[in-house]
Amino acid sequence: MARKSVRKDLSQSWLMTFTDMLMLLVVMFVLFLSFSEINSDSFKQNAGAISDAFNQAPASSILPGTASIIDLSDTNIDFDSVGENAATKSKIPEDNSKTLVNCVEGKNCEENPNKSDVGKNTKSKYFTDVNSDKAVVFKKLKNEVKNTGLEITKNETNITINVPEKMTFDQGSAYLKPKMRDLLIKISSVIKEFADIKQVVVTGHTDNVPISNIDFQSNWQLSAARAVNVVHGLLEESNIDRELLLAVASADTQPIVPNTSRENMAQNRRVEIVLRF
Repeated sequence: MARKSVRKDLSQSWLMTFTDMLMLLVVMFVLFLSFSEINSDSFKQNAGAISDAFNQAPASSILPGTASIIDLSDTNIDFDSVGENAATKSKIPEDNSKTLVNCVEGKNCEENPNKSDVGKNTKSKYFTDVNSDKAVVFKKLKNEVKNTGLEITKNETNITINVPEKMTFDQGSAYLKPKMRDLLIKISSVIKEFADIKQVVVTGHTDNVPISNIDFQSNWQLSAARAVNVVHGLLEESNIDRELLLAVASADTQPIVPNTSRENMAQNRRVEIVLRF
C-alpha cells in the first residue's frame, strides 16, 4: 500500500511545475501590457473615422497627451434610415422602372428616350408581324366560311373555329358529312399559307346524354372519333405538316351552355378547331 501511495504522489508532481510555468507566463504578459504605450495619433485618426461614420464630431482627449475616448451613449443612430439610404443608392429610378414595365407589357415604349432602340424595334416588329398575320388569317377564314354557319372568334393568341354538329356529323355518328369536307379544304388551305400558325388543336365535344351503341361505348369515344376524323380530313385535303395537328376528346366536360334543353344540347355537340400562334 505504501508503494502505491508513493507512485500516486510522483505521478501528479508534474502538475506543480506546469502550474508554476503558467503563472510565470501570465505575469510576463501583464508586465508587457503595463509597459506598452498607445499611439495617440493613430487612435485619434481611427476615432475620427468612426465619428464621421456616425455623423459625430471627432473625439477629444480627456487629458493632454493621453488617448481619446468616444462617448457613444448619446449617439442617436436611425438604423432604418441607414437601410433606406443604402437601398436608395441601388434603386432603379422610378421613371425608368415604370418605363421598363410598360415596355415589357408592350405599351408606351417610346416614353423613355434612353432605352435601346435595337430592343424596341425587335420587340415591336415581332408583335406587329404576329398580330398582322393573325388578323389576315382571321379575315381570310371569315371570307372562306361566310354564310356557312361556322363561328370564328379570336383572342390574343388563338383563333377558334366552332363547328356545330349539324354541319359535321349525324347525331351519334363520327362520319364526316360531304359538306364538311368542302369546308375543311378551305380551312386547310388557309392554315398551310401561314407559317406563324404553331399548332392546330381539334377538340370533339358532346352533350351530357350517355351514349352506348355498337360503335361507341361512351361520349369519350364519340368525341375522340370525331376529332380524329376532322384531323384526317385536314390532312387529306392539303399537305399540312402533321406535327401541327393535335386531336383532343372532351366529351361533355366543356359545355358552352348548360344542358337544360334540346337547343342547348345541340350547341354543346360541336367540334372546335383552334389555331395557335
